[in-house]
Amino acid sequence: MDVGGYGSAQERKIYLNVADIPPGAKVLGIKVKDPLMLLLSGEGPDDETIIYEHRTVYVELTLEEFIAARGDQTKIDALGREFGPLVQRKLGGSWHRWIEEDKS
Repeated sequence: MDVGGYGSAQERKIYLNVADIPPGAKVLGIKVKDPLMLLLSGEGPDDETIIYEHRTVYVELTLEEFIAARGDQTKIDALGREFGPLVQRKLGGSWHRWIEEDKS
């Protein structure tokens, strides 16, 4: 799979902390809800609650990707969806845990 000029999806750098991003690197910040724990009460229709950690994960962009998407929210959103599976694997999530929220 060729992702944004990288030889394979595995070559894309993903940073979990902003302090780890090298100077001059171009990145896309993706806000995610990382599930921490599941609480079960066993009482009533809403008997389970998931507690999430809200965090931003940074995916390295090529200069071409950065220039093409800069200021274009549609392209930025498309990159976020494209990188979703990479971020998901980095965080150790399975495919069914990836939820895209509809903000309309």
